[in-house]
Amino acid sequence: MALNKPRASNRIEPFTSQPAETSIITITDPEKAILASLEQLCSLNYADEVLSEKHLIRDKKTRTAIARDLSVYIQQALEFYRAAENARATTAPVFYYYAFLNLAKALSGIKYPRFGKRSENYHHGISWKPDKKFYADIWWNKVRLTGRGVWHTLFEAITGYDCP
Repeated sequence: MALNKPRASNRIEPFTSQPAETSIITITDPEKAILASLEQLCSLNYADEVLSEKHLIRDKKTRTAIARDLSVYIQQALEFYRAAENARATTAPVFYYYAFLNLAKALSGIKYPRFGKRSENYHHGISWKPDKKFYADIWWNKVRLTGRGVWHTLFEAITGYDCP
């Protein structure tokens, strides 16, 4: 069997038997960069710009209302997140949960401008009832979906489908 003819090229690629080493350097820790980006949304002017350009919300009054809510939700999320960094392993998950709950509210509030006025969003939509024999044993206790809440609204905001 004959070999294919080599392709014509003006570039000559060097051949080496040694693996090439490359490195990517960032200015900061990626986690800190994400948190700083989120914190920018606490600025009403910046949030207004993002809501107009990225989310195509044209009504100024609606953008202003969403921007105010975003500022509150994101400030709370960042405070819970920073508290979790300094908390012990037994408490940190609760702070992380509330940090992400507030981020869920922020994202849902962008998609649904009347998010804060819907009473269903005053609830998480999940509950936990401890087992009498295993009060705080995560392997035995179950978290259940309850009536509608923030997590249901987030699902719908992300997927565009009703949450079953």
